[in-house]
Amino acid sequence: PQDVAVGVRGQCVIGLAMIGSRDALTAATELLAEEDMPSPTRQRLSWPARVDAARAMTMIASDGAAAVLRFKLCLRDNEPEVIGECL
Repeated sequence: PQDVAVGVRGQCVIGLAMIGSRDALTAATELLAEEDMPSPTRQRLSWPARVDAARAMTMIASDGAAAVLRFKLCLRDNEPEVIGECL
């Protein structure tokens, strides 16, 4: 009933950033946009993965990554840890 892969998704995107993969920016952007999905049957709390995605963006350190982080700040997030990592 709970999403147990949230940590794996976050660590994978950090790994992509660490090795300098060309797919890192795309993967981190998609993960940063992932929403929490609370439901009676299956709960997915993705905010830890969004924190890791923001960390990966700082590791990518490109103008594109900075723009995505700024856009995420404009959209806001319910989790203060995500906002803090974007800053």
